[in-house]
This record gives sequence, C-alpha cells and structure tokens, in this order.
Amino acid sequence: MTQENPALSRLNEFRRWLYNWITKTLRPPQTPAEPPRVEGPYPDYVTCPRCGELEVEVWSHEKAGRCHRCGQTFEYPLPRPEQSKPTH
Repeated sequence: MTQENPALSRLNEFRRWLYNWITKTLRPPQTPAEPPRVEGPYPDYVTCPRCGELEVEVWSHEKAGRCHRCGQTFEYPLPRPEQSKPTH
C-alpha cells in the first residue's frame, strides 16, 4: 500500500481552493448587474454645444448648464437631435 505524499496532498488542496476562488471571485456575474441607485443629485459632464468644451459640469437637478469656458447657458438635459428617416 502506497502512502500519499503530504506535501503533494496540501498542494492539490491549495490548487482546488485557488481554482474555486478564481472562478467565484474573478468571473463576471452571469446575469447583468442592476446599475447602482443614486440618491439625490449627481454631477453629469456634458459637451458645450457652442464651444465644444468637453467637461461642463451640470447637476442632475438643474434645468440649465453654463459653460465655464465661453459662458454659454444651455438647456439640460441637452435635446437629442431627431433621427432622420431615410427616404427612398
């Protein structure tokens, strides 16, 4: 009867633990996660429609934003351009 090497046994046990830890911890969840709920106002960063400044901070509860670069006041949220329908 052969006796199992204790060091090899501990190594195999560690490998099983490591495999289980990696598969549970590092794999993305199978179902899409729900976005976190935000309580209260939060900042949004938009592009100025006049000068193109990329980081104009507008808070979610505000109805208008003001560019710190050119001073332009604009409606918030920015109106989305209407999608043009293809004509055939």
